[in-house]
Amino acid sequence: MVRKVDYFPRWALAVLAIVVSHHVVAGTQEKGTLVILQQLNYYVAMAFSWPFSYLLMWWIHFCIGRLDRWVPWQVFWWKRLIFQLLLCVGLVILVDLLVVRIYFWAFDNDFSASGYMRTELLIILWMVLFMNTLYTAWFFYLNYFHGLEKNRRLKADLDRLLVRQGASPLRIDARLGNKILQVSLSEIACFERHENIGHVHLKTGKLYYVDMTMPALLELLGEEGFFQINRSVLLSLSVVIGFEKYGRAQALVLLVEGVVLASDVSLVVSRSRLNGFREALASFGGQV
Repeated sequence: MVRKVDYFPRWALAVLAIVVSHHVVAGTQEKGTLVILQQLNYYVAMAFSWPFSYLLMWWIHFCIGRLDRWVPWQVFWWKRLIFQLLLCVGLVILVDLLVVRIYFWAFDNDFSASGYMRTELLIILWMVLFMNTLYTAWFFYLNYFHGLEKNRRLKADLDRLLVRQGASPLRIDARLGNKILQVSLSEIACFERHENIGHVHLKTGKLYYVDMTMPALLELLGEEGFFQINRSVLLSLSVVIGFEKYGRAQALVLLVEGVVLASDVSLVVSRSRLNGFREALASFGGQV
């Protein structure tokens, strides 16, 4: 599904139309800008040029919005290119030439001698190409990042579904030097974040780096088989055999035989998480 893209608001089109109109009216004159702004003819010309420039820009804005719905780039890119060139470039230039010719005819001026084709038309052409290029780039920019976010959410939903079904999806990217490995959840003992550095500890004792933050891990894994026992450790309940009292209203996790974690990994369940840990361990099937 193509994401709806919001382009320039109308006030932005109006401001851009003023800039373009000013260059069309005053760009070919050798007088200074301050001198031109004091002339009545400048404002008369702007009174015609600005609304017309705005209408041309609005047409481009309108057509691109409709083409996004009817002929999206991702589905019919070659048809979209043809339609956009015809409607948003060719037609705009033709309408501009027609209206300007009528304007010169109405005021009994010589269009051929005006130099419009060599100067003002080039400004209009640059405006048309600028809007088409900017709108196309903005469309792909928004849809690219929207696609990344959508894929991330779909990946998280799929992983949660696989976990509920008892599968262990190979979805955790772990780093060892320049190597990227994918680790199954069934191999993982815990995740640890320390001083903004993430680690994944395997049941075999191996240690890898992981780039995911604790909130991202919690979103991915939910509460299906993993529990955050303190600020820095997200523990797999599959390696827990029970716990014992530790300090005041805390607990120390007891690991199953054969699982050994590094000595700096805290297995203390914080006071505020103890009740939740009890419930999660009971639901998982652990025996306290």
